Amino acid sequence: MRAKHRQPLEMSAYVYSAMSKADYQLLEDGMYYASVFLCPSVWAVGETIEECREALKDTLSQWLVSAYEDHNVPPKISDLAWLSLYLNKAEN
Repeated sequence: MRAKHRQPLEMSAYVYSAMSKADYQLLEDGMYYASVFLCPSVWAVGETIEECREALKDTLSQWLVSAYEDHNVPPKISDLAWLSLYLNKAEN
């Protein structure tokens, strides 16, 4: 029984961790844009920051489900991994 609940709990923890690293921007047209740097193609827009946050959470959840179904390992969402990739991007 425990194994059935393991994946959703891990997924929730991943989503929570990734959402804490999300970058939000107010666009010129008044819309909000958000992305998660370590998760390619995970982004969202919304008319309010709350709408954008919910859309990003949904997109991230769908991205994770797709990664699990395709047997891909999502990137680790840790402060060190985040900093390392950010610094490497800044150097290029």
